[in-house]
Amino acid sequence: MSALLNQRGATLMETAMAVGLLAIAALGIGHSTVGIQRANKMSHNTTIGATVAADKIEELRALDPATLAGGIDTISMPEHPSWQFTRTWTVATNDDDGNVPVGTRRVQVVVTWSDYQGRQVAMSTLVREEPV
Repeated sequence: MSALLNQRGATLMETAMAVGLLAIAALGIGHSTVGIQRANKMSHNTTIGATVAADKIEELRALDPATLAGGIDTISMPEHPSWQFTRTWTVATNDDDGNVPVGTRRVQVVVTWSDYQGRQVAMSTLVREEPV
């Protein structure tokens, strides 16, 4: 019992080790937070890219299939003007590509952007040509 009564508290070495462990834990949490923020931004941009691609497909499906043609445009978000999404669409027929069924046109929309690296979303659909 007398040995316990003579102890006055933590030594300098124990305190330094506790501070070191706390620092390592804080760095780990900080690193995880940065990773979560990057994943959140990537997910947000992917959702925007998919929405922009789907909008273009719906716009092209509303047109006369005989007048469909490829193109390119750039979309920027009003809340983040520095975010640029480049949208490219192509229209293929059976004459262009033997994999497209006769009487249809394949419309493919690719949206590209760059956050921490280059990314893209691609969607395609078939549009039936009405018989004349």
